[in-house]
Amino acid sequence: ETAKQKVGIKVEVTDDTKVETVKYAKGIQRESYFTSSGTGIENNSVFYVTENGYYTIYAQDGVGNTSTYTIEITNIDLEAPEIEISISPDNKITTEVEINIDYGDSTTKQYKIGETNTTWSTYTNAITLTSDTVIAKEWGNSDGTVTIYAKGTDTAGNEQIVAEKILTLDI
Repeated sequence: ETAKQKVGIKVEVTDDTKVETVKYAKGIQRESYFTSSGTGIENNSVFYVTENGYYTIYAQDGVGNTSTYTIEITNIDLEAPEIEISISPDNKITTEVEINIDYGDSTTKQYKIGETNTTWSTYTNAITLTSDTVIAKEWGNSDGTVTIYAKGTDTAGNEQIVAEKILTLDI
């Protein structure tokens, strides 16, 4: 199933008598736990969780019969994608560099060049950047470098922005 930042769990308890109590709790719990603990919810409702793990649902009918059901949630993703920018060459001053960006598990991949540039572009493959382009578009930093920014978002909506200064471009 697709990763999410929270998951809704629909609880619908049926019984041949009236359902009196419905509760849930994180972890694997015994019926006795719910005598004094657990979070009460309406029958035929949804509760939301933001952590992976086991959740126990408890129900009690009008004559005192009880039942529990445990479900394991494994598709919550709260981790932002790991993004790595590499510049080549990285060991000598030059007028042209190639920029490669590894976006990890990002499904949306964007980049921008320069601190003053406000336009994000879609990243599809390596970027070639020249000194002339940086000068013409005024993307250079005051310290004689230029900064590349990479922004990635995964399927759960987690976003990461990283920046890398290019020190080898002659501007």
